[in-house]
Amino acid sequence: MNFIKYLSFAGILILFISTGCKKDKATAPATYPDGYTGRLQYQLEANYNFYEYTLMQSANAPWLKDTLRSNGPYTLLAVNSSQLYSYGNWGNSYNTDLLRGWIIPGSHSFKKMPVGKNQPLKTLSGAELYFSKYVKGSDTIMTINGSKIIAADNVATNGMLQVIETLFPPVVYPSLSKRISSDPDLSLFAAAIQRAGLTADIDQESYTVLAPLNTAFTHINTANLGLGISTMDSLLQADPALLKRFVQNHMIRGKIFNSDMQYDFFKNNDDTVRYATAGGRELRYYSLFNFYNYFYGPGNSSNAPVELSLTNAKYQPINNEAAGKSVLNRITQVLAP
Repeated sequence: MNFIKYLSFAGILILFISTGCKKDKATAPATYPDGYTGRLQYQLEANYNFYEYTLMQSANAPWLKDTLRSNGPYTLLAVNSSQLYSYGNWGNSYNTDLLRGWIIPGSHSFKKMPVGKNQPLKTLSGAELYFSKYVKGSDTIMTINGSKIIAADNVATNGMLQVIETLFPPVVYPSLSKRISSDPDLSLFAAAIQRAGLTADIDQESYTVLAPLNTAFTHINTANLGLGISTMDSLLQADPALLKRFVQNHMIRGKIFNSDMQYDFFKNNDDTVRYATAGGRELRYYSLFNFYNYFYGPGNSSNAPVELSLTNAKYQPINNEAAGKSVLNRITQVLAP
């Protein structure tokens, strides 16, 4: 009998020890590789300037936090919270496209990249961004899709953090014509492109397009341009040759972001820069305070320049939008031929 009691006591003791060992194993502190807390996601979370950025991640693409905590390496574009205060009105799809479009596989030192224009960098989404570097007097200016880099090469343990000054639209459209036709605010300009027979040309070549918003067409008659294309019906009945000249007057040859234009203005001793259009005419450009961008068409009065629009009603950026081989900007007036 005593032997049986002894065995029972021993069994209980072994069970207690075994259970205790399992408990200790389950509650053992997690271990992380050296430098884990210096990874990109933790750098964002440790800096209050990126508070809205991290909120945007949580609300729209929380899985990207794991990407930025991983081994990487990645180059991350980050923008200060002041640029993101309206993101709640932009929608999940748009915000996710933005967030994915700010992550570039590989650790890229922008300071070590060569001087040059529109150097392509492929993002996590598969789209291409365009990095440019200029020497401006004693300064070196770096931009990506027209946005200035204001704090370059912040080293993380899994890549690089690059801080940009302003937002630029996400790159999601494979061609410029698809991007224009998808924007309800550009439906009249899209109809003019199609009626003019320019869809193929606008996609095959590289252009900087200054697309008049629909509201710009309503002012055509009052501007005494005599085009008679202020409505969709009038556009669909207009002379295709006339429309071709009109549309080409809004197409600058080459991919030119706003920052490129401002640099051209600087090189020209802060004097008006002339850009050739697809129709063989010239548009005149000048910059004010390196922020405001103005154009004159051949028929525009020097007292009525056409300004690039910066945001829409939702405060989304609507200029410097890369699409296909080209760049899209919006304007609130037409450029007179």
